[in-house]
Amino acid sequence: MLVLLLLLLRSGEKEEDRPAGPAAASLSVPELRTYTTRDTVHRGDNLRGLLFRNHLDLRAISGVLGSIRANDYFDPHDIRPGQVLEFTRGEAGELLEVVCRIAPERIYVFAFEPGRDSIASFTRAVDSEVRVRKLAGSVLSTFEEALIAAGGVPRLALEVSDIFSGDIDFFTEVRRGDAFSLLVEERYVDGAFSDYGEILYGWYRGEEAEAVCVYYRPAGGKGGHYDLEGGSLKRTFLRSPLNYRRISSTYAKRRFHPILKKYRPHHGVDYAAPTGTPVVSTADGKVTFAGWKGGYGRLVEIRHSPTHSTRYGHLSRLAKGIRTGIRVEQGQKVGYVGATGMATGPHLHYEVRVDDHPIDPLRMKNVPAEPIPSGQLADYQRLAREMVEIDRDLVAGALLGPSTWESILLAQAAPLDSVETVD
Repeated sequence: MLVLLLLLLRSGEKEEDRPAGPAAASLSVPELRTYTTRDTVHRGDNLRGLLFRNHLDLRAISGVLGSIRANDYFDPHDIRPGQVLEFTRGEAGELLEVVCRIAPERIYVFAFEPGRDSIASFTRAVDSEVRVRKLAGSVLSTFEEALIAAGGVPRLALEVSDIFSGDIDFFTEVRRGDAFSLLVEERYVDGAFSDYGEILYGWYRGEEAEAVCVYYRPAGGKGGHYDLEGGSLKRTFLRSPLNYRRISSTYAKRRFHPILKKYRPHHGVDYAAPTGTPVVSTADGKVTFAGWKGGYGRLVEIRHSPTHSTRYGHLSRLAKGIRTGIRVEQGQKVGYVGATGMATGPHLHYEVRVDDHPIDPLRMKNVPAEPIPSGQLADYQRLAREMVEIDRDLVAGALLGPSTWESILLAQAAPLDSVETVD
């Protein structure tokens, strides 16, 4: 009876429940075990050194760098702090994959096949979208603090000050009670916040100054910020060449020199700032001198036009790549604040010369860049009105997804008779 019972139980087993035989075992594939490590780019890092730090051999390093150059992916020298590299290895430690997250929207993959010298590279798609947020508030102490309290970051404050630099000096003209509002792009990757994009619209209204901006990209041109009438907010010259603490000395035909102990002309403006503060070119131009020049100490001189030039003196050092003969753009770093030459403390001596004669930089008449082309002015004015109305309808902190933002723009698109101004 016991034997009969065992036979009955055996016959009731399903085929898939029975132990696999030798034939079945020979078809199983062992799971490939891998592990991934990550390394973040720090200040002073370069890509070659970062790869070496993560134990890539010379063949692998050469393969990654060669693939980057061959496919023109990005400049290996242009990696920045905060970017992430990932390294995937097999169970025996063999390198399988290097992922360069140069930006969340730009992910480059370099795949290695063990035992072979070849390397496959490709870009990896990510799910990205742009949302629009309204940041608004009022100033209690500084504009930067007010913007951070509204949900922004210090970098946004610098961008706003650059946009409005021709109309507002955020170091001397900000007052308690001033108000502002911004519509800012926020970029999301795989559902997570990545970075800020363009400032699409903004206004600042204060006791000392006020301005409005709208971002627009003319057909066939570069995007930029314009006022409500279509005039460019970009000026031929920036208001100042650095973020400074105070003006320690102004332009004067007769000033007592603190070192020479006698009266003599002062042909520029001295901006007091900590040593190492970046100094930028106030306009596009060509470097005509970069080096040591007597009392100026370390100096950069830039020719902007046949008539206009600028000088940046007492620098602690020159910015990377700055030398005589190269062209620079407005806002490009040319050096760093120092106290070289005849200087009693760290500051920048800034000069503006017209026909090689010094003029007062603080009284210089600035010329705006090109306005909106006449053929695109009507389209721009429609956009400007839409931005004004959207800003009025949104509460501070509101976040609009892509579909909502586009539907608002389409709903408000209409022929424009005149552009409304901010109340």
